[in-house]
Amino acid sequence: MWCASCETDVATELSADGQSLKCVTCGHEIRRVFAPTLHPETQSARDLLERWAREDQQSISEPAAESTTKPTAEPKSNPVAPPAAASKPAPAQ
Repeated sequence: MWCASCETDVATELSADGQSLKCVTCGHEIRRVFAPTLHPETQSARDLLERWAREDQQSISEPAAESTTKPTAEPKSNPVAPPAAASKPAPAQ
């Protein structure tokens, strides 16, 4: 995008507040960004996603804290003997 301050075509990055695009060279605001609508249904969906993310983080950290029992060892299996060689018929004389 064109930066009026640098007077050249530059790369941009989103500002920390998410409201504008800034020149990566000088930090000058290139363009304002319009945030998505905060319609009640959109806000409700965002709240739900945030709650799920928090619950996922809690469920990941809780099992490690709750696990106080020593895991049981798996039973050892006896090795299986190879099949017996098929008996060959006696050679005909």
